[in-house]
Amino acid sequence: GTAPQKVFDRAANLNGTQIIKYMTTPDEKWCVLIGIAPGSPDRPQLVKGFMQLYSVAQGRSQALEAHAAAFASMKVGSNTAPSTLISFAQKSMVNGQLVSKLHVIELGAPPAGQTPFTKKQAELFFPPEFADDFPVSMQISKKYGLIYVITKLGLLFVYDLETATAVYRSRISPDPIFITSEAASVGGFYAINRRGQVLLATVNEQSMVPFVSQ
Repeated sequence: GTAPQKVFDRAANLNGTQIIKYMTTPDEKWCVLIGIAPGSPDRPQLVKGFMQLYSVAQGRSQALEAHAAAFASMKVGSNTAPSTLISFAQKSMVNGQLVSKLHVIELGAPPAGQTPFTKKQAELFFPPEFADDFPVSMQISKKYGLIYVITKLGLLFVYDLETATAVYRSRISPDPIFITSEAASVGGFYAINRRGQVLLATVNEQSMVPFVSQ
């Protein structure tokens, strides 16, 4: 095999964090690195999330606050070529207020004549008893065009990728979830919880189609 090659320097916002995720787009033009760190002294359970988004073409990084992210490819309107999107979920204290949001943005400029993707954001509504819960993973279903946000305490949020509209929320595990993986063939994901259970989550097409139609 070939020797490892350095891709980029880790951004300063990830110093002292535990790295939990690294991924690239299929064409390897964009990379994302995510780390977590203990919460502030007044809320130690609310773990902080930090993200570094790196453009290989520009050789430039952007530092953001986020716990989970995923890349997606989607055709906007009547565009002939797909746009490269990133979605990320954040939960952090901003000026003393707790902000929990999902973002979807386009990466890079669209080719000439193509309609750009309008960036979207949505609230992540955590029930009161999940005040210190936070996103640990995100998967995007190509099959259904859905974003799955999975939290440490087993909540699942489902959003439409194109509009960032909330579709569904439920608790899928009573035990903490620490890793997920795409289940592409069924348009869902696998999750492993602390008890060692492997969960498979996907969409019930029979109920989904009438719901979306309305």
